[in-house]
Amino acid sequence: MQDIQEQTDPGYKWRAMFVVSVGVFMATLDGSIVNIALPTLTEYFKTDISTIVWVILSYMLTITALLLTLGRLSDMYGKKPVFAGGIAIFTIGSALCSFSTSEMELIAFRMVQGVGA
Repeated sequence: MQDIQEQTDPGYKWRAMFVVSVGVFMATLDGSIVNIALPTLTEYFKTDISTIVWVILSYMLTITALLLTLGRLSDMYGKKPVFAGGIAIFTIGSALCSFSTSEMELIAFRMVQGVGA
């Protein structure tokens, strides 16, 4: 069915590329934009920079640790469902980050984002 849709709809590939590009852009932006907020986060949570830097590290380490595993899952179950699940987990992680009340919660929720990214 999907092959038929791709053959009959010439804009399918462009829409797919757009959706994937937006997802990659958001994950990349989220991975780097937190750097700017580190001094503010340090003041807000009343902690030191060596603790708050784990907000970045937890996100990047989670992505790195799960990259091959999630790639294999996408080979087994299909790229579209794994991508959609990743976007959903990333969005949930982003929402949870906005409600975090401590630096440890923020670090844990950034790990949730990393799973989805």
